[in-house]
Amino acid sequence: MRVIRVLDNASTIEDRKIIEGAFGVDMSQCKVMVMEFMIPKSAMTPMENKDLEVDFASGKSFRLGFSLNDNDTPGVDTMNIVNWPVTYGTFERTEKSGVAVFE
Repeated sequence: MRVIRVLDNASTIEDRKIIEGAFGVDMSQCKVMVMEFMIPKSAMTPMENKDLEVDFASGKSFRLGFSLNDNDTPGVDTMNIVNWPVTYGTFERTEKSGVAVFE
């Protein structure tokens, strides 16, 4: 499931401080789009190895990676894929993926 919120300013978004610190800018008054992705529990249950099932509990974690395909040019079949982490979708070791922790 995906939830998209548009905010008139980014003052409540803590992640903006990473960019602000790197570039020396104030983005607190910028309009911002916040996207939340919710993963259903059924997608987190391995079909062949039940020992790898994710425990949905506060403080528990799982490995995460994704591919974004920003292909919004009509009539163009170029795949502008951005992977996070960079090694996602390759034969890289699992520990190179991101860690997501349940609140």
